[in-house]
Amino acid sequence: MKVILNGAEEKLEEEIALLDFLTTKELELERLVIEYNQEVIQQEEWANVTLKNGDQLEILRFVGGG
Repeated sequence: MKVILNGAEEKLEEEIALLDFLTTKELELERLVIEYNQEVIQQEEWANVTLKNGDQLEILRFVGGG
């Protein structure tokens, strides 16, 4: 199964919850905005979204600075 992550193809063994997928990436989840198939998904919905073959994800990270 393949998904598109930030424009690059990524292979997955099987369908997986978006939250579980993000956890495997070791990202700071509080600082992310996720676009799933061209729709922004609220953080409280991440566990309810299952990634499927052909899905498109964009992960945006917010970084503080001065």
